[in-house]
Amino acid sequence: AFAVGGTLGGWRGALPTPLPETALESVETRYRSLAAMTDTTRVDWAPNAGGDVAGHVVWNDRLQQWFMAFERLPANDPKVEQYQLWIFDAARSDDHPVDGGVFDLAVDSAVQVDGMTLVPVDAKLTVNRAKMFAVTVEAPGGGVVSNRSRLPGLAVVP
Repeated sequence: AFAVGGTLGGWRGALPTPLPETALESVETRYRSLAAMTDTTRVDWAPNAGGDVAGHVVWNDRLQQWFMAFERLPANDPKVEQYQLWIFDAARSDDHPVDGGVFDLAVDSAVQVDGMTLVPVDAKLTVNRAKMFAVTVEAPGGGVVSNRSRLPGLAVVP
């Protein structure tokens, strides 16, 4: 049992170590910790179709953790529409981006960091190599597939 435990212990050490998510640790602290890591990547949002979105995405493929930061993305009414993040992975077809989760922007209850609204990402699948992020506007609850007709922002990895 010791030999198996030692082998598994060595294997576990190679797995990504997630950022702690205790009740005492704020979203801002987790964001700043992730952003400060040397293997974390940051890319800026570019407005799409006349939008005025600004901000950035920070992510770490090794840890499978992401945050979005927005300036000027309008608050939404979740009864009418919701935002949804799509993550395009270089290892997947662009026809099947990874669902990064549905989210709302409510100015009065949002986490603000450095003048930006901070949104943690809840990716539904492992992303091997993120190459683009897209925010769409969807019906409440989001969608399994987006027609991408309302796409206020893109963040393309150079």
